[in-house]
Amino acid sequence: MKKTTLRLAGMAILIAMVSGCGSQENAVNVNTTDNMEPITLSLYQEGASLSDEEFQKYFADPVKAKYPNITMTYVKAPKGQTVKDLLASGGDFPDLLYSSNQNIGLFKPLGVVQDLSAIVKQQKMDLNRFNKHDIAAIRTFADKDELYAIPFSENYPVLVYNKDIFNKFGVDFPKAMTFDEAVALGKRLTRNEGGVQYIGFDPANPVNLSYSLALPFVDAKSNKALINNDQFAKVVSVLKSLYQTPGFIGPKNKISYGPNGFFKDKILAMHSIWANGIVAQNNAEVNWDLAPIPTFPERTGKGREVDAHLLMVSTLSKHKDAAFKVISLVTSDDRQKEISKDGRFAVLADPELRKIYAANLDTFKGKNIAAIFQMEPQTPPLPTEYDNEVKALVNKAATELVSKDVNTVLRETQAKADAAIAEQLK
Repeated sequence: MKKTTLRLAGMAILIAMVSGCGSQENAVNVNTTDNMEPITLSLYQEGASLSDEEFQKYFADPVKAKYPNITMTYVKAPKGQTVKDLLASGGDFPDLLYSSNQNIGLFKPLGVVQDLSAIVKQQKMDLNRFNKHDIAAIRTFADKDELYAIPFSENYPVLVYNKDIFNKFGVDFPKAMTFDEAVALGKRLTRNEGGVQYIGFDPANPVNLSYSLALPFVDAKSNKALINNDQFAKVVSVLKSLYQTPGFIGPKNKISYGPNGFFKDKILAMHSIWANGIVAQNNAEVNWDLAPIPTFPERTGKGREVDAHLLMVSTLSKHKDAAFKVISLVTSDDRQKEISKDGRFAVLADPELRKIYAANLDTFKGKNIAAIFQMEPQTPPLPTEYDNEVKALVNKAATELVSKDVNTVLRETQAKADAAIAEQLK
């Protein structure tokens, strides 16, 4: 038998032993917290940002205020530990799972995520309140009509630029443009001035670039990587063109400048970034503003794939009803208004929430916030359990572009990805 099948079968047996019998649909009874017996709910975080302060403000405090019998605890995945390790440890498994939409694929094969379709219907939760692209991204993991998560917040990509660098070189500020136009503009700003090497444009790593085309990484039927093709050639060609710009490649073949190059070193003129990354920076000393993230011509008006931070109920939880009450509370109008003002992106379709985005953050005052919402998020392609490993190989391949041509890098990365998948299938 295949290794993956054996692993998942073993996990399934463990789940059955812990959770007992009974269908998922009948496992949730939202009325059992009415007796007000003390309940402790644990929230497990993996693969989506949530600080201790945010947990307290958005989860623990409001839950305790509305449901005095419910106490929330926060469990972060220790470095190097995966949910498989947690499941195999034999300890208490968390009640709520907090992660990104891409990581549903890590939890679903283990059988630890509850299908929420029945309880959503029972409690008359209106899914039309949520952004359609968030629900669509979650639905990509459904075999039929399952709904394995409810979105809590999301992330949007945007182009952040240093106004001082543009002014220094007498170049007009960026507006909506294609990646080719952004590369051309970046070349004009990649200069050495006064002993300082300025970098015009860093579009982020190849995987984030590929999200602008919503590209699949693995064929779900053949279990073969989908890297050596014309679409990924467009992605890595953007990077190759930048690397060929005199002055772009730094000491020791440095090719990535990222948030530190922009906010700390102040040598990067433009950076494609997830907007949550701007909120996390101490950027008051940088004279920055925002423009729409560049696009590929065939995806005009489209940004990156959806990046939603969402909540799942564990099939192993003894308090599924209470867990769903928490989800309903943190996605209420009042709670979503609060997170929007604090610089997290609300997941409700109400356009008023965009108008109050980052209202509590002084660093966003006077910024072109509308640029963030100018590009519509795209629905991710059909995911597979091998995507993350292939993505790691694609990002690693960026360094190969320094000395090799695009076709060679794609061909070699395809071969490495196929070999990695084959090894897992043994």
